[in-house]
Amino acid sequence: MVAYIFNCDNDTLNAELHRYVPVSAGLEAETIGPLLSSAFMLFVHPLLGEELSAAVQKMAGKDAASGMEAGLLDALRMAVANLAFWYGYTELSVQITDQGFQRPEGETFKSLYKYQEDALRMGFKNKGFNALDRFLEVADKNPGLFPEGVYAGSPVTRARAGSLVRHVEEVERYYFINGSYLVFLRLLPHFRTAALTVLRPLLGAALLSRLEREGGEEMEALRQQCLPVVVLAAVAELVEATGSLTDRGLYYASLMPSSGSTLQAQPADVEQRVMALGQIRRSLEAYKDALTYALRESLGDDFPGRPAEAYDRDNTHKRTFWA
Repeated sequence: MVAYIFNCDNDTLNAELHRYVPVSAGLEAETIGPLLSSAFMLFVHPLLGEELSAAVQKMAGKDAASGMEAGLLDALRMAVANLAFWYGYTELSVQITDQGFQRPEGETFKSLYKYQEDALRMGFKNKGFNALDRFLEVADKNPGLFPEGVYAGSPVTRARAGSLVRHVEEVERYYFINGSYLVFLRLLPHFRTAALTVLRPLLGAALLSRLEREGGEEMEALRQQCLPVVVLAAVAELVEATGSLTDRGLYYASLMPSSGSTLQAQPADVEQRVMALGQIRRSLEAYKDALTYALRESLGDDFPGRPAEAYDRDNTHKRTFWA
């Protein structure tokens, strides 16, 4: 049996899992092992790729990991353990026999109520993805933990190649995403769309091509000026297309009188999403105006102008009009 970053020995696996999930000592490795493997392959392997996954597994196989390696593995094990219980919750709750699927009813323990099950599953999901975010943050800031070139060649790094927005911190300057690398990865395709549909009409095709291909202080200064436009346009597109920004969606906290005035977080309704989208678009237009002004100042006659200005002309003492 393969559990990737966990020890397959029954007692050792129980001890490792108990650091992240309060499991019973009677939980068998044969029961949870396949779910741990599935969680790793479904949620971690696509981000890391073959080489980085192999490097992480080799690191996990050491007798004593270093301080930073231990922190990295701790975050990853936390993620995989919780995501395994979330993803395999139903399988762990039933027995599969020759008579089909059965739910055991013991004399000492009773099944959970529906609201308890929902809260437990949501807890596993949130803790799992938060830990995966933490793992990606540590790995991104410490690529030297892996053999040379392995982290740079991983899917999570290659996905950023060619993007004008290159780091989570660059998004955080203009829109709060709680430092989430997973949200950043979700925004990556929208950064490219924003560059082509919003930024290209402002810069022109030639200057945008230079910005994407060339380095140097001049192009870096221009990239910094373009960041708020690209970030906010991408955020607006994602919220408009999917109604959410994170895997949990766009949430608002409110008091629920029917539940004893308990503060609960509920997904944003259509009106709230429209309000949030309107605020994002107003900020976007302000940054586009600021970028236009900066481009006029720096480029002078070489500035291509905004598409909306195509028909602008001095009509003083004239009677021309566009029909």
